[in-house]
Amino acid sequence: MEVKYHSWAKYVFLCSYLQACEKIYNIDLQKSLCDKIIHENEIISNNLYDLYYMILAKEILTITTNLTKKEKDILSSAQIKQVKSMEEYKQLIIIMKKLNIPLQSQQYISIIQNSQNHDGGFGIVPNSTSYLEPTYHALRSLRELHVFPIDINQCERFIDSCMANIGGYGRQTITVPTLEYSYYALMSLNIIEEMKNSKKEI
Repeated sequence: MEVKYHSWAKYVFLCSYLQACEKIYNIDLQKSLCDKIIHENEIISNNLYDLYYMILAKEILTITTNLTKKEKDILSSAQIKQVKSMEEYKQLIIIMKKLNIPLQSQQYISIIQNSQNHDGGFGIVPNSTSYLEPTYHALRSLRELHVFPIDINQCERFIDSCMANIGGYGRQTITVPTLEYSYYALMSLNIIEEMKNSKKEI
């Protein structure tokens, strides 16, 4: 069967799936199949999202990332963009750290920390309504930068407030729970627990 992967995000999913299969069934199929697909499909990075997942895919396959001129231009353009989403901050920080590119850590820390809302969560862009997914992106960014949100306890309370009576988490307080937002909630709570534990060790 011919498999076509025209986006890096789908390719990362495939690599992760094959990686899991290897562990469960003790078989070696990831490298050869992923190499075959990557050579038979022209996957082009057109934006920061594509670039982020390209780097994750190559990391899974232990392939060295050498950015093309176009990819460097994408990264440069994302850095100078005036208004960024929390997801873009996360992607930029992770890309630059993985590629050992100098970044203005203090500037990113200040912007993200000061974007925390009174309810403890973070919005899609700074100073917008809190939702679970940008809260996760903000926490992931701050963890990469080795700092905490300004009010970590209030952030935890916001996440807890998104839990529905029937179980699971919605995107915001009093919203229908889904697997996607339950994932963001649990990952965020894990990051908060890591932060709190690291604080105790200091």
